[in-house]
Amino acid sequence: MWGEAPPHAHALATSSASLWTALKTHPEGIPDDMREQRRAPIGRYFERLVAFWLAKQPGVSNFHENLRVQGASETLGEIDMLFTYALHVYHWELAVKFYLGVGDLSSASSWHGPRARDRLDTKLDKLLGKQLQLPSHPEAAACLAALGMTSPESYAFVKGYLFHPIDCWQDRSVELPAGVNPDHKRGWWLPVQRCGELHSLPAAGWQILQKPDWLAPWRGEPEILPSELTTSLARCVGEYGPTMLAAVGDDGSELHRGFVVPETWTPIR
Repeated sequence: MWGEAPPHAHALATSSASLWTALKTHPEGIPDDMREQRRAPIGRYFERLVAFWLAKQPGVSNFHENLRVQGASETLGEIDMLFTYALHVYHWELAVKFYLGVGDLSSASSWHGPRARDRLDTKLDKLLGKQLQLPSHPEAAACLAALGMTSPESYAFVKGYLFHPIDCWQDRSVELPAGVNPDHKRGWWLPVQRCGELHSLPAAGWQILQKPDWLAPWRGEPEILPSELTTSLARCVGEYGPTMLAAVGDDGSELHRGFVVPETWTPIR
C-alpha cells in the first residue's frame, strides 16, 4: 500500500509459487496455531502469515520474529522481522491497514481507519520515526550483534487497502499522499443511507467480509443476493458499525470491495 517493496521481496514472492501449490495439495502443512490465529487481531494474524511465509523460504536464515529489545530500565520496542537473505541482513517492520479517505486525499491526515481512531499520517510517523530506527539504538545494536546480525537494512512492509469516496473511486487521477504506491489495493466507501447506489455496480452477489478475510480477495459463493443488499447492510451496519463487503462475480471471484459506514460516522482529527 505504501512505499516500494523491500529489496528481494519480489524474488521471495516469486519463489513462493511452489509453497502455495504444496499447501493447496497438502493443507495439513499449515500449522494448527495458524488456523487459530484467524481469531487474533488482524495485525497479529498478518504478522503470523508473513512469518510463516518467510520461515519457509529457501535462502532465509537466522530468522527472528518479534525480537524484544530491552533497555536499562524499560523495553525499548520490538523488531518485527529480522533475517538473513542473499547475504543481506534485513529488518522489516510490518503493518496492514485499511483507511477511508475524507476530504483532501493528497494528505496522509485525510485517511482514517474504519473505527475512526487512527490515521495514515500518525502510523507513518510512528513507523518511520520510531520503529525503523530501533536497530540504531545502542541496546538494539548490541542485541543484534549477539545474534551475529550487524548493520541490518531496515524497511517497511506495509499492506492493506485505501478506500476512496465512491464518487471518485474509479478516478485514478486523484492525487494521493507522498509514498503511496500508485498500484495500491483500493476500494470505495459510502454512508449507509447511500447504499442504494451499489445496485448500479457490477455484482452477481455480495459477501460481508469478516476480518480474517480482509487480507485477500474473496472467492466463493456470495451470501447476499443483490435484491437483499440494502436490507442486509442496514441491519449489519446498525449492529456492528463500519462493514466491509465484496462484490462477487458469476464465477465466485471478487470484483471489487468497499466499506459502508453509519450515517453518523465522523473521523477524529
